[in-house]
Amino acid sequence: MPESTKSPAEVLEADVKSPAAFDQWRKSGAYLPEFMRDFHDQKDLFKALQDVVERSNEKHGGHHALNATWTDYHIYTVDIFLWVLAAHGYTLQRSRQRFGFACIYDFVSRARDRAREAMASVFASRRGGEAS
Repeated sequence: MPESTKSPAEVLEADVKSPAAFDQWRKSGAYLPEFMRDFHDQKDLFKALQDVVERSNEKHGGHHALNATWTDYHIYTVDIFLWVLAAHGYTLQRSRQRFGFACIYDFVSRARDRAREAMASVFASRRGGEAS
């Protein structure tokens, strides 16, 4: 049947990729934003989120619902939540709104720096000196 005589549903159906292509797409991580496609980058992001939770708990008092570890958040978000959303055709994407959004890479980098400084301080205190 020529393209012009197909119904809209038939055109859409003809454009649907195979289940194998779908599996490959999810396994590749292409449904994730670029800054989350690498496992190590995911770890850094969820460690940064854990840092936010810990600072919030210190400032406002803890809340039991927020006392999971960064690995708990990571597993739930990447391995469950986003995986299920991808199975239903949803992906995360950067907002198209024109606001002065903060840079996610800077956010993760600052948290990583705070963690390094904290670790250096621990090592320095064990040596009896100061962190450099």
